Amino acid sequence: MRLVKITLLLATIFFGELFAQSNNWSGVVFYELYFDNDNSSSFEINRAYLTYETALDEDLKIKLQTDVGRQKNNPDNPHLFVYLKNAKLDWKNGFGTLTFGLQSMNIFKIQEGNWGYRSIEKSAIDLNKWSSSADLGVGWYYKLGSELHGSLLITNGNGYKKPENDKYKLLSLQLFTGEKKLKQSGINAGGVATYTHYNADSVTVGTKSIIGLFGGLATEKLRVGGEFDYQYDSEVSETFTILSFYGNLNLNETKAIFLRFDLTNVGDQSEKYIIFGCSRNPVKGLKITPNLRYTIDTGAESELTGAINFEFKF
Repeated sequence: MRLVKITLLLATIFFGELFAQSNNWSGVVFYELYFDNDNSSSFEINRAYLTYETALDEDLKIKLQTDVGRQKNNPDNPHLFVYLKNAKLDWKNGFGTLTFGLQSMNIFKIQEGNWGYRSIEKSAIDLNKWSSSADLGVGWYYKLGSELHGSLLITNGNGYKKPENDKYKLLSLQLFTGEKKLKQSGINAGGVATYTHYNADSVTVGTKSIIGLFGGLATEKLRVGGEFDYQYDSEVSETFTILSFYGNLNLNETKAIFLRFDLTNVGDQSEKYIIFGCSRNPVKGLKITPNLRYTIDTGAESELTGAINFEFKF
């Protein structure tokens, strides 16, 4: 019992000192009131992130991040789960920056920033589950000249919620110029590509790849962006493409309206997805975004849903 008390005391001191470094901690919560076609509604926590970052040295940084969300594809176990999303070390050196561990992918991060409303909806590649948002591996980030940025990641390929299940690795390449995240003004453009093998069955090894192009432009009043993505699977005869456009108009310092249009094609089947809404930032750290979402499937009835989304950030 005495040993337990000493352990608890030491843990309290350690975590107390850790949390006292408040500048190293950040968090964000995506909260939603959702309405569907059946006139039913529900409150939901879509995501909650807690992040700790610190510099061990001028050129050495670590980041730990937890992700709280539901297993929405598992109706038998719909509880909120805590996942480790980032556990990485960034080493800046003469060759660029090397990143080791569980890290964010480089496939759709800039497109997500160009869209600007992750609290409402994921970016196109993420929404269609073409890639996980984080994975375990090693990354190399570099800068060519003053404008061209690039990154190359070698990861397991199964994402941060699943362990590795084969011997193959996922290669992910990103090249872009301009701003990483569009704010009041700026421009960016670039492309992404991935390649991996996978076990299609006990004897067949398939290949899967993605090629994407994206761009965005922001002024003091307007932010617009778009992307085109193509997925190839050697074991599937159908083609997969995504065309996504988004725009945001600032009415004043705290209010804006936005629109997004996605066209997803799988073979001869297509889906149109439209999001329209407005946003208000009444105080620092809080964003409120009422919105409507309209889905049109080939050969299926259209669906109109609505929501009021909240983003809490510190």
